Amino acid sequence: MNFDPAKFFIGLMDFFTVLLPGGILVYVAKDALGLHGFGASFRDFSTVEGWMVFLVASYFVGHFAFLIGAMLDLLYEVFRRRTLNAQIARMARDGVLSWRPLRVIVWLLFKEERDRALLRAIELKRQSLRRVGAEDSMNAFQWCKAYLSIAVPESLATVRRFEADSKFFRSSVVLCLAFAVMASCPKWRPGFVTNLSIAYAALAALALLALWRYMDQRHKSTNQAYWSVIALIANGAKAPSDTNRRAGEPTHAGGVVLKFDDPKGRPNVLLVRTKNHPQRWVLPKGHIEDFETDRETAVREVREEARIWARISDDLNNGASLETPSYRVAPWAEEIKVRYYLMEYVEGLWMRPQDRETEWLPMSQAINQVAHGEAKDILEKAEEIVSKRTRSSDRARSGSSA
Repeated sequence: MNFDPAKFFIGLMDFFTVLLPGGILVYVAKDALGLHGFGASFRDFSTVEGWMVFLVASYFVGHFAFLIGAMLDLLYEVFRRRTLNAQIARMARDGVLSWRPLRVIVWLLFKEERDRALLRAIELKRQSLRRVGAEDSMNAFQWCKAYLSIAVPESLATVRRFEADSKFFRSSVVLCLAFAVMASCPKWRPGFVTNLSIAYAALAALALLALWRYMDQRHKSTNQAYWSVIALIANGAKAPSDTNRRAGEPTHAGGVVLKFDDPKGRPNVLLVRTKNHPQRWVLPKGHIEDFETDRETAVREVREEARIWARISDDLNNGASLETPSYRVAPWAEEIKVRYYLMEYVEGLWMRPQDRETEWLPMSQAINQVAHGEAKDILEKAEEIVSKRTRSSDRARSGSSA
């Protein structure tokens, strides 16, 4: 009889996600349940009847725990939709950040995940299913698992192992809640619970750790599926790109970041040192990546190079043209055209120190400090726009005071 890894891992998943959580809960509750109608055989595992009752009860209770635990997927999606990519998109679109504690939780769970594998897998799925008109018949994770089941079942086994772990810890959260309910009722309280405060604290800690582990393992299972499919398809063909920019469109985007901390309303502007030539000061900018708008690129590049969050100031950018002419750094290099946005400082990042030195300077000093003529031109245009707004604000204040 040949060993089938796929079937083995399906059985392993059933054990970890259903039988094991159910068995733990039934074993802890057996004394209380035996005293309330199930009889002595339920508490006695020395007989065949006792083991049969235990296994059947574990199977049913495990499925109930699995069903209730599935609702935690909704909580996972709440956090999953607020990864770094989503935060950058929201800042570029609305100029606001999520609640700070929520951002801290998302960082603990997903670090600086930018969903590149997910976005690429979605594009590959659409291309594959478009031929049969079924682009929306399944999500990217389901498609990746189906693809792997046909192409490389061994890779699917790895994904399923992560899935089994995540679902076990998801059910473990339900077990902790069930134990808390049992501990609160004297008739159902397990005999080993002697101090309710300690029991509740321990269950709360275990539930949080199990929830964290569930989300971590689920994230690994989905990413493993995306990575495997992307690697397989990349072996046979060039991965598609959604970025087919027409001639004349910006290839890079960046920000002229202003901090209005001067009492007279004159802002300071952010400069960063270059990596290759640390003595040079430049404006933060970078290449517009696949699945990314130029506004999102500006927000992301400012965050990566200066370790700050900055919002795009739509009132300052209204009608303003802050684009460089096309140029090449070398005759054989790609043609570069940069679109800059006037941005306003929001807050600094606490997660890690800056990789590059930054400096806030008055606009006139910044114009003299930057290394490239294109950046000087951009700063001069920015200075003109800000000066017009400052003069308009001064006239408005003078009119209101009169």
